[in-house]
Amino acid sequence: ALGDAQERATQNMADYYRFGGEAFVQGAVGAMLRTRAAVREAIDAVAATGTDELFFWPALGELDQIELLAEAVA
Repeated sequence: ALGDAQERATQNMADYYRFGGEAFVQGAVGAMLRTRAAVREAIDAVAATGTDELFFWPALGELDQIELLAEAVA
């Protein structure tokens, strides 16, 4: 979740993962990438393992998240 979507994304993730209990929700929400720097760090960490393909799933179904992610990985 990038940009101004933090509160909505957190709520969306919490609602989606509620079946797993509060600790699971907190883990999922805590693992959410929220900044360009976090996205870049994740890419670099995965690349360091030799992996050459990485998938991101947006925490919201909003098209601007795709644009923000594209800017973060550029």
